[in-house]
Amino acid sequence: MLQAMAPPTFRFLAVPYNANAARRHHITRPKRRATNWAAYDKALHRLMPGHEPRPHSHVHEQIVLILAGTIRFHVNGEQHLVGPNGLLAIPPSAEHWGEAVSDEPVPSLDIFTPKRPEYL
Repeated sequence: MLQAMAPPTFRFLAVPYNANAARRHHITRPKRRATNWAAYDKALHRLMPGHEPRPHSHVHEQIVLILAGTIRFHVNGEQHLVGPNGLLAIPPSAEHWGEAVSDEPVPSLDIFTPKRPEYL
């Protein structure tokens, strides 16, 4: 179950995070705080195998939680392989795209800030 939390603080680098690995290495979780979700857009996406990736960028910070499958993200020339429960932070204006590596669809929960007008 997802809970409302303040967005993680990143130094605007693409940072892969794996919840399972964090548990194995006893990484402590940050304190939970409520946040004003009015400042964010949330979207469920599904990247299909064979999808033709299209590099793009936007002024929004994007946080991606991979729900199933495996995806290879390209962010500012770096590659990140992200699997189930993996988290990736994409900084504003970073050129990025993703390609499904697995033979199954890759659903993700994407959070954008500030709000995206095209999602209204």
